[in-house]
Amino acid sequence: MTLTEMLAMPIGMDLMEYQNLLKEKQKLERQIRKASDTIFAEEDSLEILADEVGSEQYNKHLMNKQKAEAKREKAQAKLKQIADKLS
Repeated sequence: MTLTEMLAMPIGMDLMEYQNLLKEKQKLERQIRKASDTIFAEEDSLEILADEVGSEQYNKHLMNKQKAEAKREKAQAKLKQIADKLS
């Protein structure tokens, strides 16, 4: 934990709880970045396969994109809850 993070700790919050929230926040931010990268890669794949709409390969990339979007939305919701606790 940096000094800046320590000074930003909400009043009345336990130090261990604060550290755990910061770790969870970092974990969720990594998950969001990874899911976003997957989404962008799948969008590129879908653009390349645009003339094969409905094929097995196209549908596989479409499903991977949808799964990554759902995962990112779930992580963003959790991150918002943590941000609310930290403010």
